[in-house]
Amino acid sequence: MLTQDPEVALEVVTETPITDTGSSRGRGGNYNHTEDIQLCWSWIAITFDPRVGIDQLKGTYWNRIAQHYHENKTFVSDRNATSLEKRWNSIQKECIRFQECVEKIERLRPSGVPHTEYINLAQQSYDKTKGFPYLHCWMEVRHTEKFQTIYEGMKHTQGKRERKSTTPMQQAQEDDRAPSKRPPGRKHSKEKQSKKSGEDEYAAQFATFIQMKAEEHQKRGERWKAEKELEERKLLWDQEQKIMFCNMSNMDENQRAYVKAMRQQIVTSKEALAKAAGTGSTSEQGSGGDVEEAESGMRH
Repeated sequence: MLTQDPEVALEVVTETPITDTGSSRGRGGNYNHTEDIQLCWSWIAITFDPRVGIDQLKGTYWNRIAQHYHENKTFVSDRNATSLEKRWNSIQKECIRFQECVEKIERLRPSGVPHTEYINLAQQSYDKTKGFPYLHCWMEVRHTEKFQTIYEGMKHTQGKRERKSTTPMQQAQEDDRAPSKRPPGRKHSKEKQSKKSGEDEYAAQFATFIQMKAEEHQKRGERWKAEKELEERKLLWDQEQKIMFCNMSNMDENQRAYVKAMRQQIVTSKEALAKAAGTGSTSEQGSGGDVEEAESGMRH
């Protein structure tokens, strides 16, 4: 699964919200992001409220969600329980579909690609043109236990209509009564396989492109770092040269003492480097002589 850090920056591709065509509200109206997020919060609050329990009737359950929604909203809204339930069913269905896209991208594991790009790749896989319109909702519910349970259950019934939960005995009876379904023909199977292969190929190509960009960015950073280190060494060399060969004849005692101390520090540093390079003795003599000669020359 993706990291649970909620602060990741995402490139959200949005589309026009789905119109609420339910007659329960008296008129159709589009849900905006603020309404959607409050609906997600209310769904989470009531679903995980230990005082409510899990055996409540469907009507009671959505009435409680509607009550929480209106008690905590910071905007004007007259949505009722039926409208909120219908909107949530649309959100949940598309969030489950998007979760499948996310997991498909994660299985590819493109190296050097941050998780923000994983989300963008998943949006492209969901819809190449419009992206994923419920990303703001998915970010709220993706790590909740209830959503993960529903998602895992839907994995086993993908491509089928949602149906009410039943006991294992009831499910077995329904399966026995259900007529056998004719297997898909060769043409249908080929078309389905071709569509799936095309989606996987597009996702792989897009992941490769993102990886190339990441590697290019890394190389650019390494070149900049090397150039910066070279410039710093050059600047240090220029400073050392000024200290080693400056004229001390017009300096007072404190200034001379400071310059001598700096020169000695430079010499000590150079000696340490020379020893590390295996040419200590020669460099020591040369460096010491240079300092004495420079000081002698500056005094005359």
